[in-house]
Amino acid sequence: MNQRKLSHALGPADVRMLSETAHAAERLGLPFTALVTIHFGLVMPPPADPGRYLRREVINRFGIWFRRRDIIWTALWVRENFIGQYREHVHLLVHIPRKVWGAFAAAAQRWWPQPGAVDVRRAYNVERTLRYLSKQLSPQARFAFRGLIWRESRCRYTGARLAPVLGRRFGMTTNLKRHLLAARPQRSRSEA
Repeated sequence: MNQRKLSHALGPADVRMLSETAHAAERLGLPFTALVTIHFGLVMPPPADPGRYLRREVINRFGIWFRRRDIIWTALWVRENFIGQYREHVHLLVHIPRKVWGAFAAAAQRWWPQPGAVDVRRAYNVERTLRYLSKQLSPQARFAFRGLIWRESRCRYTGARLAPVLGRRFGMTTNLKRHLLAARPQRSRSEA
């Protein structure tokens, strides 16, 4: 049976994968141009399972919106959580062409009209944005990156401690997964 496990923090391999994903998007000619944040606790009604809501409502809705406009849906997302009810939220780095920027921002506000539920802003410096997205990382990951990434152990607004999420902490669109798998060197069966 396929069961999701609790994920407590991003590890060193996860942080490297986020960086590789951003570089893959650039190589595909679809660089990330927007940072979208969705607070599940401010969505009405709040979802009982934020991971399922992310997959079925957020990712699916964005995918349909992009497909209807003949735009390749390219994104990566990182889930964050703090102790307390309805504290989980997700950050998405998305490629949005300039010509549809206003339409995308208006659509996101229409889908989640509650105040503070969604925030869409330009991602001018992707490397800096990736460091921000990686802030809920493990002590091992912070050590592996020699302290280059600021590690968040409490909410800066309420002081609440970090909490695990049910399922994976991060994900990416299928086109980026395919590109990353194709770029990896193939091992022969004798090496495995």
